[in-house]
Amino acid sequence: MKLFDKIFRRKAIKKTTTAEVPFFNSSYTSSLTGENISYKQLCDSYTSWVFTCIDKIAKTVATIPAELYYYKQKGSKVNNGLQIKAMVKSINNHREKAYYLKQNEIEKIQVFDHPLLDLFNHPNTIDTRMTLWMNIMIRLELAGYCGIYMPKGALGLPGELWAFPLTEGATLSINTDPKTIIKNFSYRDGSVNLTIERDEMLYIHYPNPSSPIYGQSPLLAQKYPYDIDNFLLQFVYSMLKNKSTFGNVFETDQELVGDQVTALQNLINTQYGGATHTGKPLVLHSGLKLDNNKLGSSLKDIMINEAATYASDRLITGYNMSPDTIGLRKEMNRSTAEVTDKKFYEECIRPRCMMIEEYFEKDLLPRYDEGLMLDFKIPVIAYRDLDLQERRENLSSGFTTINEERAKADGLEPVEWGDKPWLSFSLSQPGEEKPPQNVPQLPVDIDEPEVKTKAKAGFWTEAKKRKASEMFVKSVERNKDMVLNVITAHFRQQEQEVISILEDNWKSINGALGGFSKQKRRVWLKDNKAKLTDVNINVEEEAQELAKNFKPILTSIIIDVAETRLDEFNSTISFNINDKSVHQWLGRRLRVSSLEIEQTTHDKISAVLREGFQEGLSVTSMAERLKDEFTMFKQDRALTIARTETVSASNQADIEAIKQSGLDDRLRKFWLNEVDARDTHIEAGKRYDENNPIPVNEDFQVGQDTMIAPGNGSLPGENINCRCNMGYTEA
Repeated sequence: MKLFDKIFRRKAIKKTTTAEVPFFNSSYTSSLTGENISYKQLCDSYTSWVFTCIDKIAKTVATIPAELYYYKQKGSKVNNGLQIKAMVKSINNHREKAYYLKQNEIEKIQVFDHPLLDLFNHPNTIDTRMTLWMNIMIRLELAGYCGIYMPKGALGLPGELWAFPLTEGATLSINTDPKTIIKNFSYRDGSVNLTIERDEMLYIHYPNPSSPIYGQSPLLAQKYPYDIDNFLLQFVYSMLKNKSTFGNVFETDQELVGDQVTALQNLINTQYGGATHTGKPLVLHSGLKLDNNKLGSSLKDIMINEAATYASDRLITGYNMSPDTIGLRKEMNRSTAEVTDKKFYEECIRPRCMMIEEYFEKDLLPRYDEGLMLDFKIPVIAYRDLDLQERRENLSSGFTTINEERAKADGLEPVEWGDKPWLSFSLSQPGEEKPPQNVPQLPVDIDEPEVKTKAKAGFWTEAKKRKASEMFVKSVERNKDMVLNVITAHFRQQEQEVISILEDNWKSINGALGGFSKQKRRVWLKDNKAKLTDVNINVEEEAQELAKNFKPILTSIIIDVAETRLDEFNSTISFNINDKSVHQWLGRRLRVSSLEIEQTTHDKISAVLREGFQEGLSVTSMAERLKDEFTMFKQDRALTIARTETVSASNQADIEAIKQSGLDDRLRKFWLNEVDARDTHIEAGKRYDENNPIPVNEDFQVGQDTMIAPGNGSLPGENINCRCNMGYTEA
């Protein structure tokens, strides 16, 4: 018998598909106090320290950016993103995390444009992105659970996100059976009566040792301290309302009857009761005497402060926080503040974010894309003084090298002189007879410090050419992600539009083909190309849209690469992106490449449509074939386009930077090919090497193509997926 089957039998739930487990159906019993606690009572308790703690947690989580991304490991043919994420999440130090990714050749590809991000930003007709996450966290912290209702949209994917229960009077029930555990949900809210299917509810709950599906919130676990805190608030309020001081005893020698006692109490309360009457002189009359021996605080009164502190501390601790976290400590230095913030994010916020991430990755993200990950970009609170001291000691003792520390710090690229440790007492590296006077800040030729451009042919050993190519490829791989996100989003939008148009036009086209043989269908489709064109994309319009989206990305890449080259040459000028030459190249490149991309897309869509109508496929089958085609677009083809455009822009940026620096007459360029480059590019590397360079403004001859720089020719076969670059020598 299965484990869950045993559990449900023990709870006397009949083994049927209609069995129902009430959950906050009206109320439930606290395992700590035995008290029946309704969801309304939990909402009513959202005051005082409970509000302070939950509000800080909810606002903190809501202000953390939620990012979508993929993990990709070089050479891996399987999607092991979940395993990689689990390992990365276990590393809290951001420097160690960056080093781990770099050492294992793992690339984190962020997705900037995605329907799910749009859904997060506009979850429903009432909430914003921030209030959505706040509502989720408030319900989790109060009740220990939250149901995220996801009614389906037109494409069968969630169209909205709502945090349930919506109101304090609502009830949410889990309908179960032994096979599916959670069959569906029942929601009651006033006149609203919904049965919600399992795939329309993302159910998040805190673990509970007494149940596998019922959540236990921090508030319920701390019910006793909360009762104390609630009692103390009522006590203090009543004390201030009814009298300004407490514990005073009045005596009289006269014998008083009930009405007289009541009249005296009312008189004293009227004249001296309440916070506004505190400090007024007390005038005794009617034989009353104040007993000084009994003046002051009772034992209960003395314990009030201690009980209040106990209750608030327990409540705050229950939320994995401390009094320092919510600002109860008035004086804090920087070190104390760093420790407090780090503990808050590591012990309170990070586990909650990880739990939400995993629920979304399990139940929602796979509906969009396999391997898609959700990541709350939690700020890393570093102990800056300790980090700097650790880095300083590692370098001074020779325990690590400059390049190792650069990699651990922020994933910085290695420098040419950083593979050996620097010995601090001599500022030299092992094996050096005479240390350099100045540690080089750029990869220049140390033997000839007056040359700042790697400009002597003798400088270019095979090792240095290989290193330059590696650095170029890393730069391309880093910058290509921006292009990749744009083209992937573009393909995703086209996919939705084309399938929608197909659904609108399929009936009329298929009706015209009714009763035709496959041969007649082929002839009819050939004679009526306009019918298929109506279903397809408009090449010119799509090219204009793609060029508009590409322009800021390619502009950013050109500036980045050009500025890097100018810095390497020690140029004092800043790169001018508005230069006429740059402007002309960018306009021409955007126009030509966008038209080529869209024409290819049009032709491939046309082939799918033509084949589908020839075979007499249903609209569903044709839509599936289009989805398969666009899946290849978004994966293989998008990556190829991203690399091609990034290489083209990067190499052109090199040329433009040299021209703006005024070094184009002084320098000559030569071809640096990748080891696994195509034959014509290897041949170009041999023809145009460091000993046979050509002027900067002259074209390379590569196969049957000519180009000013790698990736900037006119023949697709010589430019697509090219990863070659250039080196420079003095004329």
